[in-house]
Amino acid sequence: MNVTAFPQSATALPTTPIRIAYTPDSDDAFNYYAWEHGRVALAGYPATFHRDHIIALNRLAAEGGAEVVGISSAFYPKLAGADGRSAGRTERPRRALRQDGPVA
Repeated sequence: MNVTAFPQSATALPTTPIRIAYTPDSDDAFNYYAWEHGRVALAGYPATFHRDHIIALNRLAAEGGAEVVGISSAFYPKLAGADGRSAGRTERPRRALRQDGPVA
Protein backbone atom coordinates (compact mmCIF):
# COMPACT_ATOMS: atom_id res chain seq x y z
CA MET A 1 0.00 0.00 0.00
CA ASN A 2 1.42 3.37 -1.00
CA VAL A 3 0.71 6.44 1.12
CA THR A 4 0.97 9.96 -0.22
CA ALA A 5 1.93 12.77 2.13
CA PHE A 6 -0.46 15.26 0.51
CA PRO A 7 -3.91 14.52 -0.95
CA GLN A 8 -4.03 14.22 -4.71
CA SER A 9 -6.00 17.00 -6.39
CA ALA A 10 -7.22 17.73 -9.88
CA THR A 11 -4.60 20.49 -10.13
CA ALA A 12 -1.24 19.30 -11.42
CA LEU A 13 1.50 19.74 -8.86
CA PRO A 14 4.88 21.12 -9.85
CA THR A 15 7.58 18.49 -9.99
CA THR A 16 10.65 19.47 -8.03
CA PRO A 17 13.19 16.67 -7.60
CA ILE A 18 14.79 16.26 -4.18
CA ARG A 19 18.23 14.70 -3.83
CA ILE A 20 18.69 12.88 -0.51
CA ALA A 21 22.12 11.67 0.58
CA TYR A 22 22.75 9.62 3.70
CA THR A 23 25.12 7.06 5.22
CA PRO A 24 24.41 3.34 4.85
CA ASP A 25 24.31 3.06 8.65
CA SER A 26 21.21 1.34 9.98
CA ASP A 27 19.79 4.44 11.68
CA ASP A 28 19.92 6.53 8.49
CA ALA A 29 18.70 3.66 6.32
CA PHE A 30 15.73 3.21 8.67
CA ASN A 31 14.79 6.88 8.30
CA TYR A 32 14.61 6.77 4.49
CA TYR A 33 13.67 3.14 3.75
CA ALA A 34 9.93 3.64 3.23
CA TRP A 35 10.42 6.68 1.02
CA GLU A 36 13.22 5.13 -1.00
CA HIS A 37 11.22 1.94 -1.59
CA GLY A 38 7.97 3.65 -2.62
CA ARG A 39 6.05 3.00 0.61
CA VAL A 40 5.44 6.74 1.09
CA ALA A 41 5.71 9.67 -1.28
CA LEU A 42 5.78 13.44 -1.14
CA ALA A 43 3.49 14.59 -3.95
CA GLY A 44 5.24 16.86 -6.43
CA TYR A 45 8.70 16.02 -5.08
CA PRO A 46 10.18 12.88 -6.60
CA ALA A 47 13.25 11.84 -4.65
CA THR A 48 16.54 10.29 -5.65
CA PHE A 49 18.67 8.65 -2.98
CA HIS A 50 22.43 8.41 -2.61
CA ARG A 51 24.35 6.53 0.08
CA ASP A 52 27.98 7.30 0.88
CA HIS A 53 30.60 7.56 3.63
CA ILE A 54 30.14 10.48 6.05
CA ILE A 55 33.27 12.28 4.82
CA ALA A 56 31.93 12.27 1.26
CA LEU A 57 28.55 13.50 2.54
CA ASN A 58 30.21 16.36 4.43
CA ARG A 59 31.86 17.43 1.16
CA LEU A 60 28.59 17.05 -0.72
CA ALA A 61 26.82 19.30 1.80
CA ALA A 62 29.54 21.96 1.56
CA GLU A 63 29.23 21.94 -2.23
CA GLY A 64 25.42 22.15 -2.12
CA GLY A 65 25.17 18.85 -3.96
CA ALA A 66 21.85 17.70 -2.50
CA GLU A 67 18.78 19.16 -0.86
CA VAL A 68 18.94 16.77 2.13
CA VAL A 69 22.31 15.51 3.36
CA GLY A 70 23.28 13.59 6.48
CA ILE A 71 26.42 15.20 7.91
CA SER A 72 28.67 14.52 10.90
CA SER A 73 28.15 16.41 14.14
CA ALA A 74 31.77 17.59 13.92
CA PHE A 75 31.11 19.19 10.52
CA TYR A 76 27.82 20.86 11.49
CA PRO A 77 29.31 24.03 13.09
CA LYS A 78 31.32 24.76 9.93
CA LEU A 79 28.30 24.20 7.71
CA ALA A 80 26.01 26.27 9.93
CA GLY A 81 28.51 29.14 10.16
CA ALA A 82 29.07 28.80 13.91
CA ASP A 83 31.87 30.96 15.25
CA GLY A 84 33.81 28.21 16.99
CA ARG A 85 31.44 27.74 19.90
CA SER A 86 30.24 24.26 20.63
CA ALA A 87 27.04 23.70 18.68
CA GLY A 88 24.27 22.77 21.07
CA ARG A 89 25.83 24.22 24.21
CA THR A 90 25.71 27.94 23.52
CA GLU A 91 23.40 27.76 20.51
CA ARG A 92 20.05 26.15 20.01
CA PRO A 93 20.11 23.32 17.47
CA ARG A 94 19.24 24.52 13.98
CA ARG A 95 18.64 22.92 10.66
CA ALA A 96 21.20 23.81 8.03
CA LEU A 97 19.24 24.66 4.91
CA ARG A 98 20.71 25.31 1.51
CA GLN A 99 19.24 28.49 0.05
CA ASP A 100 20.60 29.04 -3.46
CA GLY A 101 23.88 27.33 -4.07
CA PRO A 102 26.72 25.92 -2.00
CA VAL A 103 27.16 26.71 1.66
CA ALA A 104 30.18 28.93 2.30
